[in-house]
Amino acid sequence: MWRRCSRCCPFLTGVRPARKRDYAVLRLLWDNALRRGEISGANVGDFDPRARTLNIYGKGRGTQAQLIDLHCATADAISDWLSVRGAAMPLDPLFIALTKREYGLRLSGYAIYKLVFSTCTALREFLKESARTEYATLQLRLC
Repeated sequence: MWRRCSRCCPFLTGVRPARKRDYAVLRLLWDNALRRGEISGANVGDFDPRARTLNIYGKGRGTQAQLIDLHCATADAISDWLSVRGAAMPLDPLFIALTKREYGLRLSGYAIYKLVFSTCTALREFLKESARTEYATLQLRLC
């Protein structure tokens, strides 16, 4: 699924820091079925790129750590994001806002909601256009 979407939808991948961050967040949501708050609460030190694991705090009262295994593509996406994010301390947020007003602040659960909503809207429009193009091509072939 991811390979097909990322190949046909350039808004899911890219070189800009925001796209790398968004792609890593979406991979975490999709591959590990994490909640917005769990992703928002993750720190840089919670991610281990060699072991491809992430400590998540949020189950129960939020004080218990749960170590989750990451798909290699998800771990690579997070590593790509951290490489463009710049220097960070272990207690810094894993995902930060990149707007001028909120730069460096922890990405909120609501911001993750807006990211998913806008991505789904863009994907829906892309698929509509793709379906129209395929239909027109099919009609031309039948003539």
